[in-house]
Amino acid sequence: MILRVMVEIRKVQQVGRSTLAVAIPKKWANEVNLKPGAQVSIEKELDGSFRIRTRTTENKRVTKCIINADKCKAPDLLGRSITGIYLTGREAIEIHSKKELTPQQLEQVRDAVQRLTGLGIIEQTANEVIIHDFLDPAKFPFENLIKHMFQIISFMQETIIKTLEECDVDLASEVSNLEDEIDRLYWLTVRQLLLVAIDGTIGDKIGISSLSNAAGDYVIVKCLEDIADHYESISSTAADALKKGLKSDDENLREIIRYSKYLHTMTDNILQAILASDTFKANNLINEIEDLLKDMDTYAKKLLEGEEKVAFVVNINSMLWNLREVARQNRSILETTINQCIASNQDLFNIEKTEVTKRSLLVEV
Repeated sequence: MILRVMVEIRKVQQVGRSTLAVAIPKKWANEVNLKPGAQVSIEKELDGSFRIRTRTTENKRVTKCIINADKCKAPDLLGRSITGIYLTGREAIEIHSKKELTPQQLEQVRDAVQRLTGLGIIEQTANEVIIHDFLDPAKFPFENLIKHMFQIISFMQETIIKTLEECDVDLASEVSNLEDEIDRLYWLTVRQLLLVAIDGTIGDKIGISSLSNAAGDYVIVKCLEDIADHYESISSTAADALKKGLKSDDENLREIIRYSKYLHTMTDNILQAILASDTFKANNLINEIEDLLKDMDTYAKKLLEGEEKVAFVVNINSMLWNLREVARQNRSILETTINQCIASNQDLFNIEKTEVTKRSLLVEV
């Protein structure tokens, strides 16, 4: 099958001395019931294009989504569906069932509401739950969300280092609570980025200057979410080893602490590179990470090939592997930062635009 995608070409006409005009396609005008004399709004998108809205459709959005709970029989499908709807910015979510909602379904609903910032249950019966989203996207600038995620990760690092140095198993449980907070911020941030793609005006309100930057920003927040998962794994592994008798003066544990402290010192520098769009700082940090990874790989090989039996070798290797993954995620964040700097660092990059003639496009399916 051949799918023809047409790009309609219109001439720009001069009306009077200073006004330029483009004729609106008649077919579209008929579809939206646009009549002569009607008012339209013109919005500039992040990619430089313009969006025309009729007054009847201006600010119009799909505000409600209904979930058929009877179809959500697979494990966790209902909770994941609520998350997906939340990300698209719907203002209301209604969950209906012809029968009574099961305890498992209600638990999924409650977990989703607790996990997703801004959601609240406003009505509940035996076979229906109504959730409202009270979140105002403009009140959560993207930069503030990124800063908060970095702050939490820094506190996770401090808590893990203290757990290992003081052999305090109780501290390890706090890391899990911090990881839950990172998850909440992750979903909120992803929601913000998706809303920018749906409505470019939101980008101006939350500090995202282009759709390409929004794509890079997603990579960054996903890496941060993964980093938090790795630190939760380190905390759990450390707690298990400490309960079984691992001591803070263990030679191999001291190496884990050393790597942990090094990564902790890098966290603020990485954030500063992002906020300043500093290509050179990001590149220097990547080089530091490459050296760190080589050192970690050498140490991992030593653990595996050593002639002497290493106490708690499984726990040590697990913590080391997670720290290596943290370093790799940090490298990805910094590489993305450099990519985003291309448009803003005019001293280093010079971008030249060329004109491309748009034609009909044949797409074979």
